[in-house]
This record gives sequence, structure tokens and C-alpha cells, in this order.
Amino acid sequence: MKSKQENITIISIVIVRRFICFFGIAIIFVLNGYAQINELSIELEIVSISKGNYHPSPQELIKGDTFPKRIDFEFIVYNNSNKMLMIGSNTRCYYHSDGKETNYEEIGRFLMINGTDTIPLYTDRYYLHPNPHSSVKAIWGIIDSSKDFKACPIFTPFLKRWTNVGKDNTKELYNYLKSSRFVYVPILADYQRVLDKLNNKSIIDCIIYPRNTLEVKKKEPFSVFVGYLEEKDYDYIYPSEYK
Repeated sequence: MKSKQENITIISIVIVRRFICFFGIAIIFVLNGYAQINELSIELEIVSISKGNYHPSPQELIKGDTFPKRIDFEFIVYNNSNKMLMIGSNTRCYYHSDGKETNYEEIGRFLMINGTDTIPLYTDRYYLHPNPHSSVKAIWGIIDSSKDFKACPIFTPFLKRWTNVGKDNTKELYNYLKSSRFVYVPILADYQRVLDKLNNKSIIDCIIYPRNTLEVKKKEPFSVFVGYLEEKDYDYIYPSEYK
């Protein structure tokens, strides 16, 4: 029969082993997260603001009565690994849900975060398939009132925030965008469903896709293209060419 001291020693050894095991798993998890951050990176390359005329009343339009109708964001995804890149985003059904499409893959969301604001950008489904021929991918996100969820709008109240009769709010909107964080949040269950649909399962180990939230780096110096929605070319770049 074992003594009380021996039992205490055995229990202590078990506790230490479990702690070491747990700590080791945690270290591996963290290292994998940091490794993927080095393997995948996202930069915000282009921001463009498209303005339109603002008609607050039947009265004659005052010069300068404009408001942003749409904001476009171009995100560039860089794959620094030797694996095939697979990344995408599809919030079309999130904003235009008719209740019929229940099995669509949203894949991931690009979020714009500023203070208490967290806005999922509108993205349409891109060709989501491992690409062995390119290590770079461009994805566009949009803030556009025409893409809004009618029952619970997000874009329209945000864009109306920058409307002011007789005043150009470009500077205020620019400062807001400059101080905002952008992140990509993958939906792992959707990525898994895409992987399950691959005919050639042997290539799964050769694919890299986001498994953690990725912080988006803004291009420096940060600037935005500004123009009118009805025109093809942009009027100016703010702030370097602001008129």
C-alpha cells in the first residue's frame, strides 16, 4: 500500500505533465498563428469616394451640396508561402438575403472598425479556387447604399453622416477612413465546405487559406480618390491634390 507522501508525489507529477502538455499545445497554436501572419498579408491599396448631388429639399441646389454615394476599397492579398492561395469574401447574400439561399458560403468578411462602428463591407463572390499561377489576389469591398440590407440598413446611415448642405465633408470622411482599422475575418466552416467539394483531395495540404483574423495594412501615405459617380475619371486625390 502506497504512503500518503507517494500519492501526493504521483498527483503532482500528473498535474505537471498536464500543464506541460497544455502549455506546449498553446505554444504551437500561437506559433502557427504568427507563421500564417508572415505567410499571408493584406494591404489596402486603393480607396475611392464617389459623390453625388444632394437634394435636401425642392429648393434650388446650392453649390457644394454633395454626399458620398459609394466608397470602394481595393484589398491586395499577398501569399508569401510556397503553397497555393485560396481566399475570398461573399457578403452579397448577407445584404440581399431573400431567405432562399441558406447554403451559400460567405467565406470571410472585410470589416471597417472605428470606435463603436463595425461595418462589414459588401463583397461579391470571387472565383474561389486554389491558384497555382499567382501569389497575389485583389478583392474589392464596397460601401454603397444601393447594396444595403433594406430591413436593417447599414451603409445608408453611415453615408448620410457625411452629408452637410453647402459644405464639403471630404476632409472629415478622409480622417475617419485614415483612423479606421480594417481586418479580414475568415469563416472556417465555409472554407472547410469549399475544401470538401474539391475533387482532388490530395492537393489540400498544398493550399494556404486564412485561419486567423488578418489585420489589413493601409498604404502609406494614405490618400483617397474623389470624384462623381456619374463620371469615369476622378477629380482629385485627397490630400496631396486637394482642390
